[in-house]
Amino acid sequence: MAKSEKGFWRTRFGFKYDAFQLILTAVVVFISLLGFYYAYQITQYTFMGVSNFLIFVGAVNFIMLEVLLLMAVLLYDIRKKVVEK
Repeated sequence: MAKSEKGFWRTRFGFKYDAFQLILTAVVVFISLLGFYYAYQITQYTFMGVSNFLIFVGAVNFIMLEVLLLMAVLLYDIRKKVVEK
């Protein structure tokens, strides 16, 4: 990731990031990894009679929401470019 314009970084795919987007992306990836870890841990137990499979599905859905948030962060830059033109 090379520093290009003032306050922006550019990835090899051509996405431009500012510092806020980089921090938000790191947080989303970290929470997703935590979600995978806890989803694996929770499958060992049952919680108040709910089968562990349902809890695992809920954890995976949470991870999918995090991935959607990451996609929104990436598309934020594209939307900003369209508005500027």
